Formats: sequence, structure tokens, C-alpha cells
Amino acid sequence: MATGFLHLHSTIIIIFLAWFAYKTYLLLTNRNEALAGLKAKFRWVDPVLGVLILGTGAYLLFGKGDPDTYLKVKIVIVLALIPLGIVAVNKKNKAMAVVVLLGYFYAYAISKTHSLTLQKPDVTAQLATGNTLEAGAVIYKQECVRCHGEKGDAMIAGAKNLQITALDKVGIAEMVTNGKNTMPAYGSQLKTEEIKAVAEFVETLKK
Repeated sequence: MATGFLHLHSTIIIIFLAWFAYKTYLLLTNRNEALAGLKAKFRWVDPVLGVLILGTGAYLLFGKGDPDTYLKVKIVIVLALIPLGIVAVNKKNKAMAVVVLLGYFYAYAISKTHSLTLQKPDVTAQLATGNTLEAGAVIYKQECVRCHGEKGDAMIAGAKNLQITALDKVGIAEMVTNGKNTMPAYGSQLKTEEIKAVAEFVETLKK
């Protein structure tokens, strides 16, 4: 079920962003009649998408225990922006609409980078000094913990229990590189040394 919620949540967010971006475009280009017609015909879209975003987001957020700070902030931002976006469009407030749109993209970027500063951690120093285990722990927390959990046994969104995996470090590194099923491939995002560091850290989670 968690896997379905994850895909549903991501799809709804993309639809919601596109929907609000289109309305903002109509507002900024002074196409008020088209905007009014859109609102009259599809007035149900905003509340439905809003409820779906918050519902699926809450399920994924609190289904893994105490959420990370960036996830809490993202939820607060989205909660604040949904009503502001509705007001901006209804009042034809262009400046507010642009601010809300930027806020939505910021919240989306937070969810992708898992960071309020939109920056992924730099583990170059740890790798340069041979602290691969420390580097692996940092990357794991950034990229893996949301599905596997801090101890590797959360099994969110179809994630495998890393505490009982039969894969060795080579197999884990291959899985991280290429992905499988709901597990995304990180070969294009992480360097070979970083993937090896993650595999080394995952080995420490085994029971």
C-alpha cells in the first residue's frame, strides 16, 4: 500500500504544480475571462487536489515515525500555500500568485533534495580521509532513510529490510547503482566511491 501512496503522492504534486502554474500564467497575461471560465468549470479541482496531497503526504510522513525536519517544514509550507494560492487567484493578486508558485516549487525541491537549503551533503572530506563509513552514513540519511528507516527495517514504499538482506557489499552497491522495482537507481546521482560508502554502511545494519 505504501508504494501506491508514494506514486500517487508524487503524481498529485506534479498535477497540482502544473494546474496552479497554468492559472498563474492566465493571471499574469491578463486572460481574466479564461481564468474565470476555468475556475467556474473546475472549481472542485483545488480542494480535491489539496486534500489528496495532504492525505497521502500525511500517510507517508507519519507512517515512518518521527519525520525529519525538512519534511515537517515542507508540510507547513504546503498547508500555508494552498489557501494563499486560492486567495491569490480569486483576488487576481499577481504578486501573491507568483510568490505562492515559487513557494510550491521550493517545497517540491525540498522533497527532492531532502534539505531546506536545497543542497545535498558534501562527503568529499570524509572520502578523502578514508572515512567511508561516515560518508556512507551521511548519504544513507540523505537518500535512503525515508524508505528504509534509520535502522534499515522500516520497509516503507516497498523497501527491503536491510537488516536481513542476503546481499553482500558488491550486491548492495549494484542495487544502489541500478535500482530495482520501487528502488530508484542512483548511478547517475552518486559517484562510485559514494555508492561503495553507502554499501559499507548498509553492511553495519545487518543483524
